[in-house]
Amino acid sequence: MKNLILASLIFLSLNNYCFGHKDTVLSLEDNGAIIGLPDQYLPATLKIKFASNTDTIPIESIQISVAKNEVTLPQCIVKLIKTSSASDISLSASWYHKSSSLPHYMNINLYDPGYTPEKWANPKYSLLVNLVSARVIDMTYTEFAPNGNSSRLLPVKFSSLCQEKEIDGFLDGKPAL
Repeated sequence: MKNLILASLIFLSLNNYCFGHKDTVLSLEDNGAIIGLPDQYLPATLKIKFASNTDTIPIESIQISVAKNEVTLPQCIVKLIKTSSASDISLSASWYHKSSSLPHYMNINLYDPGYTPEKWANPKYSLLVNLVSARVIDMTYTEFAPNGNSSRLLPVKFSSLCQEKEIDGFLDGKPAL
């Protein structure tokens, strides 16, 4: 019996250690300031210029700045994003893990129109941003079945959407093929 209790305690301890990681939720101020990052990544901003005529594209530009680094997303990427309001954006980050396998990062979720926080099935683009360089590590699109019961995570293939000169200086590493 003692061995069973000991094994259970070890399992629970390891389970918390292995699965205990959770991103820190950040907030986005009206002026684009990102609140909640540690001092080494400040100041940080997400500046989105929403189009005045949303019949064509909802967003004109997206600029990410972390500490002294700044990246402007190329139009070949911006044109994909359908977010029409700053209230349809959520941010989270992680900087308290070893950066040897995954850099300290910020995740920017840009929800499609019709976003409802209480609803699970909210289609969105997600940008994973390196907090050290402010460059994009990865971008995905989450789509949902019409009934909302299932989802698919689709990688954004930068090289098929953009010319190499457009993504130079924007990506943290080589683009996905």
